[in-house]
Amino acid sequence: MDGKGNLLQLEGAFARGRMILEGETVDSAGARARQRITWEPTAPGQVRQLWETSADGGTTWTVAFDGHYRKR
Repeated sequence: MDGKGNLLQLEGAFARGRMILEGETVDSAGARARQRITWEPTAPGQVRQLWETSADGGTTWTVAFDGHYRKR
């Protein structure tokens, strides 16, 4: 739940070396959007987190966040 009370419930699985979770959000105006977050190792000790959103039920996706994490 975010600071505005919006809930994002995700479901998915780990397959082919990456974790993919998806869910749907509804904003305060009632607009629905699909959310997809993928975590994927890119090198030893490194992971990419790609968050995509779709306003058309998953036909097209837009990148909302593209993060790269590295173990210290």
